Amino acid sequence: TGDLAQAFRRLYVDGEASSMSPIEAYALFDEFRELNPIGETGDQVIKGLAERLIEVDLLTEAGELLQQQVEFRAQGREKARLGARLAAVRLLDALPELAIEALELSQVDESLPIRLVEERTLLEARAFQDMGEPDQALAVISGLDGREANRLRADIGQRFGRWGVAGRALVNLLDPPPVTQTPPTSRQTQLIMNAAVALSLANDQPGLNRLRANFGDAMALTPLADSFRLVTRELTNALMADLDTLQSQMQEVDLFSDFLDSYRRIQDEAAAEPLPASDAGAQTAEAPPVAGQES
Repeated sequence: TGDLAQAFRRLYVDGEASSMSPIEAYALFDEFRELNPIGETGDQVIKGLAERLIEVDLLTEAGELLQQQVEFRAQGREKARLGARLAAVRLLDALPELAIEALELSQVDESLPIRLVEERTLLEARAFQDMGEPDQALAVISGLDGREANRLRADIGQRFGRWGVAGRALVNLLDPPPVTQTPPTSRQTQLIMNAAVALSLANDQPGLNRLRANFGDAMALTPLADSFRLVTRELTNALMADLDTLQSQMQEVDLFSDFLDSYRRIQDEAAAEPLPASDAGAQTAEAPPVAGQES
């Protein structure tokens, strides 16, 4: 047993397992996991192995490791951070119910950095979206105004036909109108077009008028010039009745996917590190004592 423990330590603590493939490293760890050291050293072994598994999309195996950490080992802020990590892995693995469970398991009775609270709130809302519960998803992020929250609102609105929500969120995501005769980027062009379609489907003529006034000249320089002019003209019963034509102008893009895909990379652990004294008050003052449940 002593020899096995030393061999395990060389592999997973000293790093020799890095020469193995992630699935091989996981399989061997799983067979001898009782040899994993207790305390911080063992925690780092598990987290490091989980990160390797996430990078190669072995999400089920990574989730199993992180679940053990959240449920039985981690405490305080680190538990909340790992719970967010686990929730994101569950979402990437198309398991939104388990994402909600991960966030519930990792609630803690202490203040958390605002960034971590918002992260957990966004993940909770995305889980409800993926479960087909748009009203609950929108309620969860009702207190957030940041760019990621607007991306998520836009996704929810477009997916579930909440066109007023989608239109307002998409408008909030647009860059300022160009001051010179310069066409917007292709991505910005499609966002403007999606906003126009959503506002039209929401029967929001004032919103369409503002969009046309702000972006009409720029959109006239793009391949979508005619479509934008059609969609942003004065609403008529004929135009409103042709929902298929309107929606055909909208290119559905998962705007929130960039946020979620960032969890496939090695996660920045800044949220788990102690804050400098000068920042601690500001970063935690508005955070609730539980882990970001903003419903």
